[in-house]
Amino acid sequence: MITNGGTILRWFNLLLTAFCGVAVIATALIWAVLQSSFFNSLRSSLIEGFLSDLLQLEVVVHGDARVDPGLTSVFTLTDVSIPSASIEGVKLAELSEMSLQSDTFELLFGAPDFSALKVSGLTVNLLTTEDGRRTSPNVIAGEAAAKTMTSAGRGEDIASTAARATEQAFRIKKFMNFIIARSEEFIDISVLIDNNQSGFIFDFELSEMVFDYRKQKERLYLTSLGTVNGVSFGVTGDYTRHGPFETSFNFGDMILTFAGHENPIDALEGYTGQIDFQAGEIADLLNVLKLDGEISGALQLSSRIAEVNGVTRIQDLVTTIDFSSGKQLQASGSIDDLERFTGVDIQLSGRFYPEGQPPPTATRLADLKLTDFRARFEGGHRALKVEDANFRTNAFEETIDEFGPIGIGQLRRSTEGELELLDITIQAGPRDAPFIRAKGELRDALEAKDFDIDGQVVAPVRFLLPDLDPALADQFGGITGAFNFNDKTGMPKLSAFRLQTNNTDLWSLDAFASSRGDPGAQHIQLDLKSGINDTRTFLRGLGLKEIDVSPVELNILSELSKSGLDGELGLNFKASDLAAFFTFGPATQGHALSGSIESKELKIADLRDVVAIAVELGKSNLLVSGKGRSANNKSAIVDGIEVQPLVLPEKERTLENLLAEEGVQPLVLPEPTLEILLAEEGTQPLVLPEPTLRDVISVDKLLRHSKLDIGIEISKLSGVQGVTSISSKLIASDGKANFGPFKLNYGGGFVNAQAQMDLIRSPNIVFVSGSTGGWDIGKILDSVGAGIDAYGIVDGKFSLSGRRSSIKEFINSMDGTVTLRMMDGRVATSLLELAGLGVLPWLFSKERRERQTQIACLSAPLKVNIGRVSFDQFVVETKRVQVVARGSLNWRNDTVNIRAEPRPLGKPLLRSAWPVNITGKLSAANIKPEIGGSFARRSDGADTMPEVRKPCVPDILQLQ
Repeated sequence: MITNGGTILRWFNLLLTAFCGVAVIATALIWAVLQSSFFNSLRSSLIEGFLSDLLQLEVVVHGDARVDPGLTSVFTLTDVSIPSASIEGVKLAELSEMSLQSDTFELLFGAPDFSALKVSGLTVNLLTTEDGRRTSPNVIAGEAAAKTMTSAGRGEDIASTAARATEQAFRIKKFMNFIIARSEEFIDISVLIDNNQSGFIFDFELSEMVFDYRKQKERLYLTSLGTVNGVSFGVTGDYTRHGPFETSFNFGDMILTFAGHENPIDALEGYTGQIDFQAGEIADLLNVLKLDGEISGALQLSSRIAEVNGVTRIQDLVTTIDFSSGKQLQASGSIDDLERFTGVDIQLSGRFYPEGQPPPTATRLADLKLTDFRARFEGGHRALKVEDANFRTNAFEETIDEFGPIGIGQLRRSTEGELELLDITIQAGPRDAPFIRAKGELRDALEAKDFDIDGQVVAPVRFLLPDLDPALADQFGGITGAFNFNDKTGMPKLSAFRLQTNNTDLWSLDAFASSRGDPGAQHIQLDLKSGINDTRTFLRGLGLKEIDVSPVELNILSELSKSGLDGELGLNFKASDLAAFFTFGPATQGHALSGSIESKELKIADLRDVVAIAVELGKSNLLVSGKGRSANNKSAIVDGIEVQPLVLPEKERTLENLLAEEGVQPLVLPEPTLEILLAEEGTQPLVLPEPTLRDVISVDKLLRHSKLDIGIEISKLSGVQGVTSISSKLIASDGKANFGPFKLNYGGGFVNAQAQMDLIRSPNIVFVSGSTGGWDIGKILDSVGAGIDAYGIVDGKFSLSGRRSSIKEFINSMDGTVTLRMMDGRVATSLLELAGLGVLPWLFSKERRERQTQIACLSAPLKVNIGRVSFDQFVVETKRVQVVARGSLNWRNDTVNIRAEPRPLGKPLLRSAWPVNITGKLSAANIKPEIGGSFARRSDGADTMPEVRKPCVPDILQLQ
């Protein structure tokens, strides 16, 4: 028994010793597995498996994995990463060190629940490549899910994209729930959001991120501090599972709050909330976004936001930007899908000047400014339709009912920090057949510069002229064209433009314009060819008065370069032609303008019709907006200037009753009225339009600041009572202008005149001088209805000055001299002989028998002074009689006082048989012969005529 008991004891000791040895060895092995670096890869694999299975995301431990065993085991991991499945060689997340805890028994039974997560040195890379691939985790469960998650941006359809987004969001949300529920503290965190498609980069550097998770209430409190793109950044959050949440972000002086409520657990996945954002200075926001732009002002934004199953909707959006310059932009509306930017309904308005301080009303195109803008945008990012677009300027207001769609292919930030709008498309007209198609890009949206837009135009003419007569609209055909609009030289310009008509024989248009070169060295070219084959039909189609001047051809060619502006203009109408050639030098050369106006043949009737057509076109929407016209006024507003039809003011006739008792009328030309100007075809007197005050002002500027050298040559002029040609020249320099010599051939006569102005010393005065000759006095008397047969060639010279504000003002302010002469004429009357010789000599005179008198000469030196004409040596001589007239007339005061004394030739001391006195009102003069005659004598006693008598000089002044 003892022996057996000893044996058993020995075996027991052996077994106990072996068990202890095994325990020691097992403990050593377990320790080695948990602590020894030799088993580090084993530990890493086990922990990788636990974390990957738990998160269903691939987790890789590159460094050390240590386990401190106990009732609660502590795991410490270094160099941990979550690889990106879609971008090779990139890690979605990596961290320097991570520690977490797990109940040891749960761990042994294969159901660990980690907690007390602490992380330091965390780096998260949220990257998007140019082809749309994004850093996303490698999903462990399900091949299909993994493929869906890695296919982003590769042209998949909307359904697969939505599935990918939903699956990825689910995985990331599960991962975030794991982190949030188990985290205690994150230290030294870097989050890089780098989207190579949009160009935006957000580099978060967080010194710490503290999670306070209350498991019983399922409530999380979050605080974090750091920087984003170098700007101080802070966030606080309060989140309740399936309940309310609130997040507050601070970026420098900017505040963004996002508060709302997560949808109930039994409802659709998502949330509803309210976003409010305030930026006291927009420049701070641009700094966060890493955008360059010289913009200063305040921004306010508020909106309701809701997400349901991955679709984010914006409602009740209200955004206001108040710029420091006084400008303001406002936007309000909704967006059904924010990520895809579809279902857009936005009302946008802008004020481009401080409130209550609009710019002055524009009077020329260069002063035109956009003051207000309002429009409604509907659709999506590639099909935005613009409705009720209202533009207000400092000259007019215009509303476009519908325009678009407008598409924006991509909004991105460039590497230089500019906000770019790429692949912009614009359409106008019916969607299935738009009239205008344009495509381009805006490389700096914040500064509204660096843009390049190409466009095409294909439209019927009725698109441009909606008021066309429907019955004739097809005859106007269509237009095709192309254009390029850019600011490559630093300023907006239409660098290329071409427009042509097609499918029409009624009219033609071929216009080309181009601009190239940098500012200061630009070269701009314009080439326009246009014609109308049937002006009656053309004007009838526009609802205007029908005028026939067919065919009409207009050619314009101009080139603007650093050396100046060169141009040619040609106008052919019926049998007439008119051409202009000009060169306008640069400012460095004093804006020198030289050129000529030429015509081989010009018919006044044709010119009259062309002017009438221009007036008619001025009434139509072809040239002038209807808002610039009045129904009772034929004027129009063009470039802020009121343009009147060619209407000449009627003058008061002041000499019409002069010598009425004798049936003789003075030399007057018919008044220039609109009825005469636009009368039926025939010869008309030469009349010139009276310039308006605005014309005078524009001429002032031109003459003061330019050098002019312009010639006028009309070789053949017809339709104006014998006018055959016109030749003249305009020269101006240093504020002094010289117009002339102006050479006019008219009815066998001529006028050589010259006008001068000194806009510096006497800016309101014009000086006119010259000579005239070849005028047939008989034709002049016939033109005024005198009914006297006469012949004689009248010559003369004149030197006058007067105010130039109008023709009437010039006439009423004239000062100077006029001298008229005539030699070897005749008149069909013998009354001069009767008055000078007496009754008996007259009865036996040759003149009475032939009923005409030969006029040896006529001399009329006149003095003109502010409406008054005076003379004391007005002489008319026949072979035997000299008539000397003295006196004055004043058309401003309507007075006349003239005395004419006829005497035998060479005998000034003899009695004047029938002197005549003309007195009273000029408009109703009293002509009274003096019965009994009169004598004359010299005060110095002279009574002898010289041996050689001077003709047409008062004989009494020749006495010795």
